[in-house]
Amino acid sequence: ITGKLSEFAPRAKFAHIDVDPAEISKNVPAHIPIVGDAKDVLAKLNREYRGLQPDASRLEDWWRQIREWQATYPLRYEDSRDSEIKPQFMIEAMYEATEGDAIVTSDVG
Repeated sequence: ITGKLSEFAPRAKFAHIDVDPAEISKNVPAHIPIVGDAKDVLAKLNREYRGLQPDASRLEDWWRQIREWQATYPLRYEDSRDSEIKPQFMIEAMYEATEGDAIVTSDVG
């Protein structure tokens, strides 16, 4: 969900990976358009990235920000007292039932 497209991430650069060429840059212009199966493309991108031997210290500020968000907004929720099943509970129950071996996804279209 992008909201108002004309104001969506104005300073960002976008890499758009999609198996359907008609979807590339359909809503937001892609700076790096890549047509292919995401599984294959991401595996190749990971290999290329590792080959660059990037300096991990450049991410220190980013990880510091993430830890601050985690402290401010920890992953917890209040369970329902009525018949409503909260999505967080369902994901937690699925994780426990599969011992963490579940793939959960949502449709974006």
